[in-house]
Parts: sequence; C-alpha cells; structure tokens
Amino acid sequence: MFELDESTERGAIIRVIGVGAFGVRVAGSMNGRIHKVDCFGIVQKSKAAPDNLPLIPTPRCLHTTTDHHDETLLEQLGNSDLVFVISNLAEEDGMLEDICITLQKENIPVFLVIPESACTTDLNRDEVTLDGVIILSEASIEPPYPTAVVVQASPSLQNYIFQQAIQQITDLMTKHSLMGIDFADVMVIICGGVMRLGIGIANGEHNAQVAAEKAAARLKEQEVELQSISSALISIYGSKDMSMADYNSINTFIHDQTNEECNLRIGVIADDSSVDAILVSLLAVHRPSEEAVFPRWVKLHDKYDRVRHSNPSEPGSSIVEDKEVYEVPSWLRKTV
Repeated sequence: MFELDESTERGAIIRVIGVGAFGVRVAGSMNGRIHKVDCFGIVQKSKAAPDNLPLIPTPRCLHTTTDHHDETLLEQLGNSDLVFVISNLAEEDGMLEDICITLQKENIPVFLVIPESACTTDLNRDEVTLDGVIILSEASIEPPYPTAVVVQASPSLQNYIFQQAIQQITDLMTKHSLMGIDFADVMVIICGGVMRLGIGIANGEHNAQVAAEKAAARLKEQEVELQSISSALISIYGSKDMSMADYNSINTFIHDQTNEECNLRIGVIADDSSVDAILVSLLAVHRPSEEAVFPRWVKLHDKYDRVRHSNPSEPGSSIVEDKEVYEVPSWLRKTV
C-alpha cells in the first residue's frame, strides 16, 4: 500500500484556453473538473457561440478585438506557469498565433491540444512556435467507457479524452501523488514533443497489467509503436489500496515495450472513486525529427531552457535568463 506525502505544497498556475466554438465547448466541459486548473474561452467579438453551445456555464469568455488582445490575455493569463490551447484549427481566425506570441513573450510555455482531424487541415498560415502539440483521437480509449462518457462517439467522449490528456499532465504537477514526480520532471518529457494518448481501464484480477496493455493497444490503434517513441509520461490512477506489485507490473510492461533510450516518467495518483479499478493514462511523445504527423506550420522548441522569476523590486515584472534549467513554477518562485 502507498502512503500519501502531503508535506510539500504543490500549486503551479495552469490554464486551459478554448479557442473558437469547438475549443470553448471542450474547455467548458472540463471547467471545474481538473484540480487547480482554470479554464477560459476566447472568441472574437463578432463571433457568437452557436445556439447549442451556451457560454454559461462554459469558461469565462474573453471577448477581445485584435487591438486589445494582448492586454486582455495578459490580465487573465500573465502569471501562468503553463497554458494549454484547445482548438480544431478551423475556426480560430488567427487568434492562435496571437495567443502564442503574446504568452511566449512572457516566457509562458504553450501547448496546442487538437483533434486528429486537424492534422490534415490544409491551412495557409504563418508558422507558429509552440512548446508541444497533443493530438487526440476517439481511438484513445475503448469501450466500456467511464460513466463520464454518456454516448459512444458523442461530444461527451471527445470531451472526456481532451480532459484526460490535460488532467494526466496537470495532476502530476498539482496533486499530492503516491509516487510523485514534479513540474520539472513533466516538462522534461513533454517540451518539444508531439504527443498521442492511450487510456486503459481494468477491474479485477491483474487489473494493473491489463490496464497498461489496453493503454498500449490504444496507441497502436493510432499507429504509434512504443518501440519508436522517444519518451512517455505515464499516470496511474487507483485507490490507496493499490500495491507496489501493481505499480511494478505496469512499470515492467512499459519498460519492456519501449526502447532502451526512451525517457519514462511514471506518477501514481490516489483516486478513491476507482474502488478496485486502475486507470493507466499513457502519453507517448515523438520528437519533430521522428516520423510524427502534425501540422507542418508548427515549429516546436527542442527543449525548455528558460527560467522566469519575479523581480522583488518591481511587482508584476519578471526576469528571463537563458539557463539549462526548467521553468520554476510560481508557487516555488514565491518561496525563494
């Protein structure tokens, strides 16, 4: 049995931005559902949400014009340690470029989260620099679905997969885990990568091994072979009764399936609602030099080698230094 270590305060400031009607819908579905993560929606003033997509109680909506876009964004997001941007790339009217440029001027890591269909969207657009891209598919999970998914192949299934992808990353940064990794560990894995998600859920005997096998199978369904990936982030969700043997079976399986040079990080999150079920969320990471399908107008940072810290003599300001270290989250900056 694992013991929960609550001795360290964990509080990185993480935001999710839904861009356009698709992004607002998905971000709205996860608002208030992810620990210590705030969700926002962004639409142009001239763009009204569809009748079937009310903005309330979806994320707080930042109605902006291009003239005030930077100022409005920074008022809401300027102190973020990490930002995820959700979009289908078909209806964001250039806002994605504005968001990325504005936030990265403040040295805030930005990750684009898109459906698989957006990868083949033929868009004539300028190159955008990002810290990573997460590509999600309904193949990420197989039936039977969790109770959060109401109807197969419905928006609720897509919403659940997007939430799980982001939650897997952020839980390891913000929650007290049974076998924890931290902000820097996660950033080592995901920065500069193109990511795919596999989710496995299993009950009963050998549930840990079966859940890991299911997660790997979901990636294979998306033509991702674990032997070919450069790194992976694995989150294991189970009750506090989960044993070290359960962890070892998952750890051994993943190591056997990946190549010797693959960089792995495995975190264990307590979830008493799981009862006897174990959920394995496997985020497989390709590097741009590898065979990875993603929008070709995206340029990825090869690593995250910047540190931002507050200037005590000037509240609200930041100093950016080029160092071989990873972003220091705000909750840690405040203690030094």
